[in-house]
Amino acid sequence: MSSESSQLNPPRHEWVIAAGDLPPQRLEKFLQQKLPGLSRRNIQALIMEGLVLVDHRTTDKGYRLQAGNHLKIRLPGPVEAAPVPEPALNPTIIYQDRDLIVVDKPALVPTHPLSPFETGTLANGLVARFPNWSVLEKNHWRRALSIAWTRGLPGSWSPAETSRPGLN
Repeated sequence: MSSESSQLNPPRHEWVIAAGDLPPQRLEKFLQQKLPGLSRRNIQALIMEGLVLVDHRTTDKGYRLQAGNHLKIRLPGPVEAAPVPEPALNPTIIYQDRDLIVVDKPALVPTHPLSPFETGTLANGLVARFPNWSVLEKNHWRRALSIAWTRGLPGSWSPAETSRPGLN
């Protein structure tokens, strides 16, 4: 799909809340659970910009969801989301100092997500292990994870731990 096409038709997410699906909760909290790669601030901005509809109407972040509500979210342009933390992946650290981390990359494990909410990647495990990495912007992730790996091959991988080795 071309970038022009995706800008004309940004991604949408829809949910219908069935009776008994969830205890009454705020819209903002529900969206944080459904879209873990987006920050609370991003979710609040989507709601305030009218890109989140409940029963085909805009609402505020404090709206309490009820059974039967229909949620529709239109995500503008590309979603800037950090990899979702996955503690179960627990990557093996071969070497670590102040500026560099060398990680064992198992065969068939992708290095980083190709879409905002993809899981099961080495980057997902690293964000769980180093929570401060989740605040890096997408450009920084791309530069930090600049080594291209063939998915099927094992090896070691060296993401930069600080901004000094190339995150600037």
